[in-house]
Amino acid sequence: MNAKRLLQYALAAVMPLGLLSTHAPAADNAAAIKEFGIEKSEPTDKGFFFWNYRYVEAPYVVERRGLDIYINKILVRPGPEWPPHKVEKVDEDPGDPPPDSSPFDPTPPGVDPGEDYWSRKLSYLYQHYDHEAAKKKMFEAYKKCTKFRKVFWEKDDPDCVMVVDETLGEVGISLMRGRRRPPRTKESVLAEQERVRDRLEKKLRMNVLFAMNEGGGERTVGGKRALEAMKILLSDLSDTEKIKALERIHALMLGDKEDQKLVTRFKATPKLIERFNRMKGKPEEAKPRKSPTDVCPDMAGGECR
Repeated sequence: MNAKRLLQYALAAVMPLGLLSTHAPAADNAAAIKEFGIEKSEPTDKGFFFWNYRYVEAPYVVERRGLDIYINKILVRPGPEWPPHKVEKVDEDPGDPPPDSSPFDPTPPGVDPGEDYWSRKLSYLYQHYDHEAAKKKMFEAYKKCTKFRKVFWEKDDPDCVMVVDETLGEVGISLMRGRRRPPRTKESVLAEQERVRDRLEKKLRMNVLFAMNEGGGERTVGGKRALEAMKILLSDLSDTEKIKALERIHALMLGDKEDQKLVTRFKATPKLIERFNRMKGKPEEAKPRKSPTDVCPDMAGGECR
């Protein structure tokens, strides 16, 4: 959808896609921890882990606390809500939307998000109609929203409604999450989160450069390229030169501004330099090479080709 912003809306949840700025983990879910317990990996000193484009010091411990997954006490993948949210049955059609009401309005303090008009309307339709009929009726409800200047279907996604909001501009609303699904069992929820924990633990034991962010993005640079990428990051090249050198070895996506934050937010530490030298098989007191031509042999005229 090019530059369009896509928001997913289900029941009362309106969640912007993209990266979040805070690094603070959410509070532990005591109910989930009591139900599912805590599982920790053994510490590993392999690889290089980046969270929100910033290097995290080793050793690394992957931990499941209830259903949430942590690496070195950083909440990297929140688990599903537990106990599961119970959607109340809505017996009566809420009718047309109230004047000046929008699904993007903030929930007033002390009000249950599932009790606003848009939540109840969506619940009612999906409880009484099949998916195709429910989404068409929800489309008609959006068309009656006085804060939407235009409402139309997204051409590449039959379950996404595009609206032109008077404040937000063009926004997508996904109706996929309104579908009725069978309830998930305790065993299936736990197994899914254990697979996530196991996958992340294996990644960190593979001597790779592994980057994650709160928006759900992941990037893995493996094999010799991981050490080559770290050598570039630890060099005295300018940020622009580092980005070009990393793109050249396919450690960054060409021209990707988000990927480039791996360079612009990078800060070397004495422990990292020591680990890098050790993993390269060099004496610990040695420093990574800092010559631009060593990092990029095709460097000419100040540019990496």
